[in-house]
Amino acid sequence: MDADDWRFAIIDYLRNPSQSASRKLKYKVLHYVLLHDNLYYRTIDGVLLKCLSSEEAKVAMSEVHEGICGTH
Repeated sequence: MDADDWRFAIIDYLRNPSQSASRKLKYKVLHYVLLHDNLYYRTIDGVLLKCLSSEEAKVAMSEVHEGICGTH
């Protein structure tokens, strides 16, 4: 994972919560969970949504759009 990745600061703080961080980051991190080195966003209902990098998101979107609907 690159330092440019949007998930970097969140994962870094979750791995070491004793480090100094901004108040904004500390509040934001409350909604995230780190399981087996994968970052998940916890919804209000308790559902965990996997956080993807920009490349992973592009692949996921292309796979969804190439499915049964095709280019429709």
